[in-house]
Amino acid sequence: MAEGGAAVGGGGGRRDESLGSAPGGCADPASRPPGAERDACRSCLAEGYRLLGTVRVVVALGGIAFAEVFRLLEGAGVEVPRPRPRFGHGVVVRTS
Repeated sequence: MAEGGAAVGGGGGRRDESLGSAPGGCADPASRPPGAERDACRSCLAEGYRLLGTVRVVVALGGIAFAEVFRLLEGAGVEVPRPRPRFGHGVVVRTS
């Protein structure tokens, strides 16, 4: 794992093809990470996204990650659906 909870590579892909990040840390469903922790992870996620260049698929594992991905995409100028879809297992959202 890189500093900030992000790992690049793994999963059988080339090192320059994937990014793993934990924008919510290891929060269980009954608790939420403090804002400062989310903010620190957010900047790491944004840097990884920037370094990848082209991103075709994002898998968000949990509601916090789902919300952070939309926040990241909006900040990068990607048009995201309004209202934002609700997190759920197996949810697929297409963006521009």
